[in-house]
Amino acid sequence: MTRLPRQIHAVSAAFAVTMLGDGLAITALMLDFHDRHAGAGAIAALFAAMSLPAVLLAGVSGRIADRVPPRRLLPPVGAALTAVCAAMAYAEAVGVLIGLFAVLSALMTIVMPAVFVAVTRSAPGDLLSRATGRVSAGASLGVLLGTALGGFLLDWLSLREVLLIDAATYVAILLAGFAFPRLGPGEEHPRADRSGFLVGIRALRGQSLVFRLLVLGAVLGFAIQLMNVAEVFLVRDDLRGSGTAFGALTMVCAAGQMAGAWFAGNHLARRPTGTVAFVAAGVSGLLILGTAVTFHLPVLFVIMAVEGSTGAAFSVAKQTTIGRDVPAEHRGSASAAGSAVNNTVMVLALVAGGTLTSVLEPRLIFAISGGLVLAALALTVTRLLDGRRAARTPAVAGEPTLADTASRRH
Repeated sequence: MTRLPRQIHAVSAAFAVTMLGDGLAITALMLDFHDRHAGAGAIAALFAAMSLPAVLLAGVSGRIADRVPPRRLLPPVGAALTAVCAAMAYAEAVGVLIGLFAVLSALMTIVMPAVFVAVTRSAPGDLLSRATGRVSAGASLGVLLGTALGGFLLDWLSLREVLLIDAATYVAILLAGFAFPRLGPGEEHPRADRSGFLVGIRALRGQSLVFRLLVLGAVLGFAIQLMNVAEVFLVRDDLRGSGTAFGALTMVCAAGQMAGAWFAGNHLARRPTGTVAFVAAGVSGLLILGTAVTFHLPVLFVIMAVEGSTGAAFSVAKQTTIGRDVPAEHRGSASAAGSAVNNTVMVLALVAGGTLTSVLEPRLIFAISGGLVLAALALTVTRLLDGRRAARTPAVAGEPTLADTASRRH
C-alpha cells in the first residue's frame, strides 16, 4: 500500500490537537456562561458565533483557498488563531468572549477549505479517500479527547487557563503549513479565473452525484442536529441517565466517528463513493429512527457508536466525491460553499430543535429525524436511477438525436 505524503499526517495531527483544544474551550465556555447565569441566549449566541462565519465568509474563504498555497496561508492564520484565543483568555465580558469566538470561527473558515484543497492536491487518485479519512479521524480523536477532558479540567483550572491551552493548540495549524513543499523557481500555485461562493455552488451543481450527496448530507446534518437537541431530554428524563452517562455518549459517538472515517478512507481507495454514501445514510436514518423505541441506556450507547461511524463514513465519501469530481481549480470554492450550506442547515436545525422540544416528546423528534433521512435517501436514489435510465434509453425512431441536430447545423 502506497504511503500517504507527510503533509497528510501533519494536517491530521494538527486537526487532532486543535479540535482537542476547541473541545476544551467550548465545554469550558458553556459551563462558565451557565455559572454566571448568562442565560440560554448567551449559549445560543456562542453556537451562532461558531456557525455563522462559515456562511457569511464562504465566498472569501473559497477564493483564498483556490488562490493561495497552504505553505503561505496556514502559518499566518495559525499565528492569528493563537493570538485571538490568547486574547479571549484575558477577556471578562460575555459579549467580548462571544465576539472573539466569532473571530476564531472566521479564521477557521479560512483554514478548512484551504486544507481540503491542499489534501486533494497532495493525495490524488487512490490516496484521496485515505487522506480524507485520516484527517477526519484526527479531528474526531481531538473531539473525543477534548470532550472527555473539558469538564474535568474546569474543575481544576480556571477558564483563562483552559483558553490559554486552546491558544497553544492552534500553533499546530501554523506548523502544519510548513509541512507543505515550497513552490519551485518559476512554479505557480494553480489559480482559477473565477472563484467564490456562486462559483462553488455552480461547481457542486455541475456534478450530479456531488450535488445529490450535498443535499442528502444537508438533510442528514439537519436530522442529527435535531437529535442532538433532543438527546439530553431522552437521556436525562426518559432513560434516567446521569450527567456522566450523557457525556460518555458524546465520547462514544466521537469514537465511532473516528473508526468510521478510518474505515471509509481505506475502503473507498479504489471503489465508487456513491454506494458507500447511500448505505451509510440509510443505516444512519434507521439508527436515528430506532432510537425512538430504545428504552435501555446500554442499547443507546451501541446506537450512538454505530451512528457516529456511519455518519463519518458518509462525510468521507462525500468529501472524496468532491475531491474526485469537482475541477481542481474550483475545489476551494466548492468546499467553502458546501460548508456554508452545512452551517446554515445547522443553525436552522438548532432553532427548529429548540422549538420542537418545547412541544413534542424527544422520542417523536427522533422518529421525525430518522424519517426525514430515509425519505431524502429514497428520493435521492430514485432520482439518480431515473436519470441513469434516461441516459441509457435510446432515442425514439424518427426523433432527431443530438448528433443529427449538430450535423444539420454544420
